[in-house]
Amino acid sequence: MMAGGTGINRRLTMKKLITSILFCLPIFAIASEPSNSNDKGLKILPMNQMNLPQPIKDNFYSNQHDIARRGYTVSNNQTAEFLLTINNHAAQEIQQYKSLTDNPYDTHLKSNYSEIKLSFPFSGLKDIDHKDIIGYAALGSYGNGWDGLRIFFNSNIGVCSYSRMSVQAMYMTEESTEYLVNKNPTEKSIDGNEKTGLLYSVSWYKDSTLYILECANYKFDPKIMPSLIDLANKIDRN
Repeated sequence: MMAGGTGINRRLTMKKLITSILFCLPIFAIASEPSNSNDKGLKILPMNQMNLPQPIKDNFYSNQHDIARRGYTVSNNQTAEFLLTINNHAAQEIQQYKSLTDNPYDTHLKSNYSEIKLSFPFSGLKDIDHKDIIGYAALGSYGNGWDGLRIFFNSNIGVCSYSRMSVQAMYMTEESTEYLVNKNPTEKSIDGNEKTGLLYSVSWYKDSTLYILECANYKFDPKIMPSLIDLANKIDRN
């Protein structure tokens, strides 16, 4: 069983292959054991070697051009919209589904990560003040507990979420891969618009785990991304 932990019960009933065009950059994560052992681990490939439809490749290059020219990719980013409104309904959702705490498959928001059965050790985000935490949600696939977790919180750079999920294989694009989070392969992006919200995103891969830190804000501010990367480094060290 797999789910996306956004406070909404989103269960992926097809393959255990998560194909996410995260931000404006393609990242492909295989959550279950790959059929070919050569597919395990991280592969960084040029976009022209990615096994992707040409329209996706064209969109990637177009987005790269927009980022170089404007600083971000213009879109209607639904994750940004979701984060910027989560404070409006989070408390109600937590209270409404509190009775489902005994259901290990429930993916609605929880007030504490201890209410979610996890398959990995976790002791909280030491760099985020408890009073700023909005909620926790299960993420990824469920075996002996959930192999992923998403944490929503408020910060001085926007409304944010931190996610981590176990993956067996990762594919990242050579053109967009940097080493920004404690020298781990990293991708960053800014995507959205100043009317419905911009999503500032940093993702990195380490020890068979995909980490994503993202913050939504209504304004474009070049200073936000360095702050986001700094926070990612602090979280990753702890």
